[in-house]
Amino acid sequence: TQADELLQFSSREASERNLLRMVFTAPDLRRRLPDWQQDASNMLAQFRCDLAVAPEDPVMQTQIEELCQLSPDFRHWWEASSMEGYNRGISSLLDTEGEHHTYTHETLIVDEHRHLKMVVYFDC
Repeated sequence: TQADELLQFSSREASERNLLRMVFTAPDLRRRLPDWQQDASNMLAQFRCDLAVAPEDPVMQTQIEELCQLSPDFRHWWEASSMEGYNRGISSLLDTEGEHHTYTHETLIVDEHRHLKMVVYFDC
C-alpha cells in the first residue's frame, strides 16, 4: 500500500507502528518530514487533548514514559505542556526517493471509549 511505502510500517516492529512514536523516534522518517517541528508539535498537542479524556489510561501513560526516554524533543515539549494548535497528522512527507507529497487528512473515531482513532490521508 502507499502508506506502507511512505511510512514503512511493515519494516517496523508492531510496537513501533504508531505515528506519534515514529515522528519522535524514527530518524529516517524525521529526515523526510519537511515540516517536522510543526507537525511533531501539533501531533503532541493533539495527544495531550486525547490524554485529557483518559488521563489514567495505562497504555497512554506507558507511551508517554517510553517517548520521554526515547526522544529528548518529546521529553522537552512534554514538560513544556503546551496545547497550542494541534493537528492529528503530518502535512507533508518526502518519499524514499525524495519526492515531496502534501496531504490533507480526516480523523475517524473508531471507539470513543478506547480512544482509538484512524487518520485517513488524502494526497493533494
